[in-house]
Amino acid sequence: MGIWSRMGRYMVGCGKSDTVFTAQAGTGIKYNLNARTFIGADARYQWTQSTQLAAGVAETLDNYRTNVKIGYRF
Repeated sequence: MGIWSRMGRYMVGCGKSDTVFTAQAGTGIKYNLNARTFIGADARYQWTQSTQLAAGVAETLDNYRTNVKIGYRF
């Protein structure tokens, strides 16, 4: 389980951009099948500060993310 904070950069096709504050919270689990192979899953929520790149339109990239992992250690 963890909480992260970062700065992010919006860039859109019309040449406008903005730097915004972001924060994430998430949790994950990992299970070792044997000494070299593992499986796992993560879930995260990312909050992104709103910005205005077009007149009168506030934009945000708030999102949820889930990941399923299968790994092999070399």
